[in-house]
Amino acid sequence: MEESGKKRANKGGGEVTIEQVARDLSDALIRNPHLMDELSSRLPTEFSFVLRQLPHDQEAMSTFVRAVMPLLEKEKRYTAMLNEGDKIDLFLELMDKPEFINWIVQAVTGKDAAEIQEFGTPTWLSKSQRGADLLEQRRFEESKVLLLEALEECDRDRPNSLWSFAILRALAVACGGAGDVERLEPLLKRWIDSAENKLGVWHPELAYPYSMMALVREEQGSVEDAEDLYKRAVDILERSEPPESEDVVNALHELGFFYFRQRRWSEARPLLARVLASMEAAELEEEEKVEYLGAIVEIDARLGSFVSIEKDCRRLLKFYEANVEHSADGWYPMGLLACSFLAQEKFGEAAVVMESVMEKMKAASIEQNDRLALVCNSYIELLRKCGREREASLISAGAQRLVFDNIEIRTKSDEVQSDELPIEIIATCYYRLESDELADTWRFMAPEEKSELLRQTLVIHLKEFFASTDFLKICTDFKEIEEEFQEQLSLNPRLKGLDIIFQFREFSDKGGFLQILGKLQRAINLSDAGQNADAEQLYEESLIESARFPRSELKHYVRQIYLDYLLSTGQEERAKRLREEDL
Repeated sequence: MEESGKKRANKGGGEVTIEQVARDLSDALIRNPHLMDELSSRLPTEFSFVLRQLPHDQEAMSTFVRAVMPLLEKEKRYTAMLNEGDKIDLFLELMDKPEFINWIVQAVTGKDAAEIQEFGTPTWLSKSQRGADLLEQRRFEESKVLLLEALEECDRDRPNSLWSFAILRALAVACGGAGDVERLEPLLKRWIDSAENKLGVWHPELAYPYSMMALVREEQGSVEDAEDLYKRAVDILERSEPPESEDVVNALHELGFFYFRQRRWSEARPLLARVLASMEAAELEEEEKVEYLGAIVEIDARLGSFVSIEKDCRRLLKFYEANVEHSADGWYPMGLLACSFLAQEKFGEAAVVMESVMEKMKAASIEQNDRLALVCNSYIELLRKCGREREASLISAGAQRLVFDNIEIRTKSDEVQSDELPIEIIATCYYRLESDELADTWRFMAPEEKSELLRQTLVIHLKEFFASTDFLKICTDFKEIEEEFQEQLSLNPRLKGLDIIFQFREFSDKGGFLQILGKLQRAINLSDAGQNADAEQLYEESLIESARFPRSELKHYVRQIYLDYLLSTGQEERAKRLREEDL
């Protein structure tokens, strides 16, 4: 091949470089991904995965094209590539040449086609393809296992290759789908670092891992970090893609619904309205637009703009009526429509709709409590603004059985123990009466009496539950503990007649158990940052202090993490001594 940058005259009389041809051809391939599908069909199945990754990475695609320049030079064809059709035709012709296919095999595996035929496909290549197939089927756990093995093997065989990057991307998606946040976060960091170093900090490849990391941060409660990452993803894509491109619209979706979840209505609305407008322009099916239409209606209701939402409420109702599988959700736009009628002083229409919707709202769940409250409270407030106090009182009485009440539970240090360790719990209990006769025990109690009896019953249940629960599990398997407690709560005969959701908010103790776990986490963070001397001091302190809880698994837990650290940093002798001390 001629040296990079060497020029030839093209048919139009100008000059063209091989580098320019490579860029032009790679652009054509990115715009026409079906060409990669065509190439994949001519290769063993295991090779199709990496080929599907190339259009995501313009640098890799350009490298890919430059590598086949010897064939272009041999054919004396690259000077004739004057339009998109020429480029596509040329690429299809090149695919038919055995040396082209051989280069693909060598680029992916580091071996030539003859070696592959003699010794077989590398195992990581087969595993990555099977993992990718499972990922497409949304079988996230199975996909994760195979892709983890493939990445470890590939990192040994082809470190820092396009292939390892492709597996990394797929593995992060699988971990996200499987809810494995512990593995997801370091994978996303590696993905972001690799893409920034390889492609630059504004490359569109970074938008997706930034959005995924934003979701992780949001779930961890780091709202400011999450917002910065969501906004960064939008900024990156708006620099590189047209405003109505699918990637930009997806990033706006993520940021818009982040604001929605944070109840920042004024910031969420323009973003979600922009997404909806893009979908309208693309003439997508109504089912794909309902989520955005419903969110915008709710935002307008939250902001008090009831007069303007009638049209959108009717549109949502029309969709729900035409789609039986979604009909159970129809009460919400119907309730907001009743509020819209009231805001427009259409009192007769409002009364008819509200009477119907009150019956439908009885089936709503705790997850819909916020919407139940919005409809009921808004309707009552609008009635009172219109001077219709008697109607407001009647609706208010009926709403009591629809909307979940809540009480805060705060246990005292002598009420609940785990591993003989007094713990203090802060939680929220959402509850409402069930509609059958079991609720009679609770129905006629005064609100204060009901709350006090419920609190006493829940504290007794907490005491019984945590007496047989290891405190370490409380701190390390928070969600599992919450699910187990909720399951047992539903079987408590003293709570029959109540529909209850119990959510833990905070645990604390006076014995220092949580402080040890916090110190251990700081040690892990320091070791991840390379500050090993400070990390080792905290590991040692955590280990010594954990001995204060002989009945708990804390000491074993701290020791195992410390051992893993010592082995990962090559300190086998110290790890051996630590094991011997345990014996």
